[in-house]
Amino acid sequence: MKDIDTATGAVSFADAHMYGISGDKEWNRYYFFNLMEEIDHPGEYFIDHEEGKLYFYPFEPVLASDTIVVSMLENALVTMKGTGDIQFRNIGFEAGRGMGIYMENTNSNKIEHCDIRDMGVVAVCIGKGSKAAETYLHPDPAAPGYPNEKQSERIGSLYELLYENTVFNREGGHDNGVVGCRIENTGCGGISLGGGDRLTLVPGGNYVYNCEFTNCGRIDYSYKSPINIDGVGNKVQHCQFDPCPATAIYLHGNDHLIEYNVFNGACDFMDDQGAIYMGRDPSEFGNIIRYNFFEHIGHFGMTMAVYYDDGACGSELYGNVFYKAGSRTIMVGGGSYNPIFNNIFIDSKMAIHLDNRLVNWAKSSLAPGGLFDLRLRTVNYRNPPYSKAYPGLADYFGNHPEIPQHNDIRNNVFVHVGQLHNGKKEWGPVEDENLITEDDPGFVNASNLDFNLKAGAIVFKKLPGFKAIPFSEMGLIK
Repeated sequence: MKDIDTATGAVSFADAHMYGISGDKEWNRYYFFNLMEEIDHPGEYFIDHEEGKLYFYPFEPVLASDTIVVSMLENALVTMKGTGDIQFRNIGFEAGRGMGIYMENTNSNKIEHCDIRDMGVVAVCIGKGSKAAETYLHPDPAAPGYPNEKQSERIGSLYELLYENTVFNREGGHDNGVVGCRIENTGCGGISLGGGDRLTLVPGGNYVYNCEFTNCGRIDYSYKSPINIDGVGNKVQHCQFDPCPATAIYLHGNDHLIEYNVFNGACDFMDDQGAIYMGRDPSEFGNIIRYNFFEHIGHFGMTMAVYYDDGACGSELYGNVFYKAGSRTIMVGGGSYNPIFNNIFIDSKMAIHLDNRLVNWAKSSLAPGGLFDLRLRTVNYRNPPYSKAYPGLADYFGNHPEIPQHNDIRNNVFVHVGQLHNGKKEWGPVEDENLITEDDPGFVNASNLDFNLKAGAIVFKKLPGFKAIPFSEMGLIK
């Protein structure tokens, strides 16, 4: 912020906003921090940096026995580099200005049954970040502007750099895990999960298992998710994502596995995002999203449970249960090779959005030397290991990528769905090989959100190929 004219109420900004500023939507809200005269609600505060004083409006009366904690530590509470087979168990990590735990080139380390809370940045970071940019600009792979420089113990401008350099190897090591932990009240995301090499498709095997995430975006939550996953071959399993304002899992890379998780109330204060989001890189094949429960996704605007944005390709979505999950439960934004099968959609406004944006407003992505050309050439997609691992990718530009194809939608159950889809049948037929009904298809107890299917459920008669979904196994293992 550059200046506030107290007479007129006009605010001047020191830098331009990437997408402009407006106030005509419910989610267009703005916050001003560290203004003494604006303290009028519990939880607000002002720090006088010159005098070293903190002024705050408490939620309840402050007692002499209460403790106020102010952290001065910007480095991680624990840093591990090049280590292996180290375990931290049953420990509370709290009150740091930076990260809780940082790992770099480590193997088989485990953070188990720990509480990690009240951190300024993230709870856990596996892999290096990048040097922070000095100026605010839109990432551009054709004209990179973010520092392509690895940095230990900092995230910096990592997520902007990953847009420009999609094969940025974070050196996250392999087989490191965060298990049975509670991640709460962090500043800019929960766990930054790197690992694996996108050029060779060697997996990282790093994992987050049986963890709960609450309020993981106190300062910045746009694309700073409870989990940001990148690289190759990492896993998120049996986690509970409590209500969060934006995306719960932001995904980059290949061959990741996201399974047996519960997403409750993601995208609660955001437009045009999904509980799981990936996009704008057709080389990110091989990801699997299965056996997850998505409920009450979105509050206003356009929100999705699973969002394949701007030509995303090559992910499998099966065995999931969606209940009141977004204004458009699944969005396939122009991409191909995204099979959607054996899922259950309940009370969806629109089950599946399909479009051909690469024919019209996003067609510049397919231009020679354009975004997709750059990203596919970066991973050498016509040659092994990509051509061997993902045969459908090798002839990407020769197979009419502007037309969505091979988005096979079959063996799904649609219960009380307002609109099945809004695309053409050839982009992903929905009316065939699926069960569409207004009646209970045989749930054990739908009123209590028990969406297990009874053994004699009509689903198995109407769709002989439908396989029972392990609904009871989703979420935390107590």
